Amino acid sequence: MLRVTCLVLLLSMAASAQSSQNTDSSGGMYSQVPFDISATELPANFRGHDVQTLYDELSKRRRYSKSEYETTEQFKQRAAAVGSAPLVGSITSKALLAFVVPEPDVLYDADKGVINMNVEYSAFKPESDAKGYSAVIKTKSFNRSYVGSNAYGATASVSQTFGFSYELFWDNTDEKVMKKSGIGTAVQMDVETARRIKPSLAALMICTLKPIQSACRYLKDCERLTFSSGTVSERPTFNRPYDQVRVRGLLNATLLAVWYFDSTSGKVYAKIQPPVKVGR
Repeated sequence: MLRVTCLVLLLSMAASAQSSQNTDSSGGMYSQVPFDISATELPANFRGHDVQTLYDELSKRRRYSKSEYETTEQFKQRAAAVGSAPLVGSITSKALLAFVVPEPDVLYDADKGVINMNVEYSAFKPESDAKGYSAVIKTKSFNRSYVGSNAYGATASVSQTFGFSYELFWDNTDEKVMKKSGIGTAVQMDVETARRIKPSLAALMICTLKPIQSACRYLKDCERLTFSSGTVSERPTFNRPYDQVRVRGLLNATLLAVWYFDSTSGKVYAKIQPPVKVGR
């Protein structure tokens, strides 16, 4: 077995009112204003909010700590001021957010003349007591190589892949209904229209952020809106000189609605409300 030392670096991660935007790495534009859920259609090439920018900024704010020269009350006031400041543009942690899932599951049923659309998600239980679901919004990855050695001094080149996924986590939907039908829908559509728009169909997950109360052990965690989960593969060996690391960064949210739309034109084909958990 190779003896290696790995340093894992966490990556720092509608028409008129929703057209104020910032640029992403591919040249697209992200919205910098709260989402307008009353909109009937979206701007052409709508990208929603940038999950990476919001996650990175919220994570950065968690690093604020109390100075030895300030009282607890003074620190609370300073933390409150930071917490209420915009994250990007005019978006605060209380804003209505909308994240685009660029490739939902889409399948046309020619016999029934409907197009079936669903967001891929998975059950997830974070470090808190909550049990819910997560959906991947955005992923980033990079590769690097390094030299590993064993106890006898033998060396080998190791190929490492590091991946970071930005995800939305929610726990306000009914488990039984989610297992049966998820957060998908079927829309009546003719063959030609389905064939034309299927490549550009996207989903929009509309939500608000909420604190992870059960993780509030320290003052800096009391308004915690993000958490991470890491997975490291087996250590590389001479027969298998590969190393894979995956880290998940999640925004803790209340899921309010899921829209399915044509990302090219902005036309909305379906708006659904997820099945709310009983007692909510």
